[in-house]
Formats: sequence, C-alpha cells, structure tokens
Amino acid sequence: MKQTLLAAAFLAASSCGATAQNLDGNTLLEACEAPETDGLYFFCTGYILGIVEGIKWGASVTVMASGTKVETAELNGLTDFMLGYCSPPEAELRQHLDIVVNFLVTHPERRHESARGLALDAFREAFPCPA
Repeated sequence: MKQTLLAAAFLAASSCGATAQNLDGNTLLEACEAPETDGLYFFCTGYILGIVEGIKWGASVTVMASGTKVETAELNGLTDFMLGYCSPPEAELRQHLDIVVNFLVTHPERRHESARGLALDAFREAFPCPA
C-alpha cells in the first residue's frame, strides 16, 4: 500500500508540464558520439551523470516529503520501484552512458523525444527490477 501511494505521488509530481525546451535524443547522441576530448562529450557525460543521480534523488525527495521514515536500503528499494529500474550498485557511469547511447542508436524512430525520457526507458530496458 505504501509503495502504491508513493508511486502515485511521484507520478503526479512528475506529470507537471515543462515550459523549458527539452534536450532531444538526436542532440544527446551527437554529443555522446563526439571525441572524448571534445566539450560535447563532456556535456554528454555530465548529462547522463545528472540523470543517473538526479532522477534517484528526485524520487527520494518525494518519499521523504511524504513524511515516511525509511532506512536507506528501503528508500533505495522504493525509488527503484517508483522509477521502474534497478541498476546494480556497482554499475558505473560509463556503463550507464553506453546503455543510453546503445538505446539511442537502436531506436532512431524515438530520437526526437526528450533525452531524459529516453534515458529512463534505456535504464528500464537494461536494468529491469526483479518481479
């Protein structure tokens, strides 16, 4: 029950319309495929790191704002449930970057969509949570 309520709160909070222009998958792929010495590549790396850390932080804030007191392990489990993916703790930034790039390359029909949404879908595909 607690997971259902928290998931509903998270979805309601994340469904607010954005007014800023979103980065699309085409732009992110271009940056991620730049040479590793190029500033665009550094942008790509920072963007992916921001998603990996930021999306989990955002989900955690939703749980904590509900007033629910949970231990770290339970909080991690709740945020994984809310986000729909369970990346292993030892997964490194480079692995996340490779997963996003591979998803963008193999789904060219979706690259016009929001890069952050595409990254989330890539993580859900690569790191499904156990049933």
